[in-house]
Amino acid sequence: MSIHLSSSYYASLCWYGLKKLGFTGGEPDPGFVEWSRRLSELGGDFAFAAPLAGGPVFNFVYQIPGYLDPAEAAELGDIVRALEEFIQTKSVEPFARRWPARTAHWEKWYLPGNLGYLFGVVGGREKETVRLIRLFLDFIGGLWPAYRPEFEEKLRGLPLRGHEERCRRLDPVEAWEKELGLPYPYDRFELVICPESRTVASSLGPEKVVFGAAHAWPLMRNAVVHEIGVRMISFEHLSNHPATRPLMERDYLGVLKLIETEICFRKPRLLPDLTDDPFIRSMRLEKLVEWRTGKRPGADLAASLAEWHTEARALGLI
Repeated sequence: MSIHLSSSYYASLCWYGLKKLGFTGGEPDPGFVEWSRRLSELGGDFAFAAPLAGGPVFNFVYQIPGYLDPAEAAELGDIVRALEEFIQTKSVEPFARRWPARTAHWEKWYLPGNLGYLFGVVGGREKETVRLIRLFLDFIGGLWPAYRPEFEEKLRGLPLRGHEERCRRLDPVEAWEKELGLPYPYDRFELVICPESRTVASSLGPEKVVFGAAHAWPLMRNAVVHEIGVRMISFEHLSNHPATRPLMERDYLGVLKLIETEICFRKPRLLPDLTDDPFIRSMRLEKLVEWRTGKRPGADLAASLAEWHTEARALGLI
């Protein structure tokens, strides 16, 4: 298993565009007020509007295209058509058909629980969702050529290869395999460095995570160890395990919160000098991590997670 650091023009361009629209906080750029108004009107019901964009549409316009990482603006049309089919069929087959090599791991990631959550929010508004996606990607396509020099300038001087070597020396996969007794489910892990995002770590998909370039090495080290750990307790394993399969289908977010809690609880064993974990704060896991200290997992971690889910739900922790 290898760790790679890379950049993504689309992921950075998307954040650049969201900033111009005023969708990441603050006012829209004067030259983008009309775009901001049009997209906010269409996206208001989906939580994809000024002043902060989120909701399920964010998955469609940022995570999925960012994972596919189109090399040129012309490819956006193919992505829009695949997204439209995806929304209609609730299947990743349209992506697998067009980009089989790029989507090799998607069947281990886009499972019933994940898809149920994603489409449950969209439910019944498929046409409106497609219109919003088309409008936003038209907007991004219009920005495509002009942003390139700024993107390349911002990447210049970033110590990507040095950070990549430090990440490999960490060897977090072997450490997590010993800690959790589970195998890493993919053949690589990729940290996508984004000069526009302030996000510490934002998943694009199975083995790709965006990391904000402004953050220093100690936070990158934490992010790599954390995100690899989360992926060790894989969606595929939990979706096939008899104890957790029904939970993944009816409470995907609750299970995900327990996974994040488990990794935050165990992470200091891999990073002994970690004293203040921003992942705990950002996901508001303080009470869950404290509660987890009183638990003793059995040999089967999935079965333990299923048992803990019942108790955490009863206590109102998830």
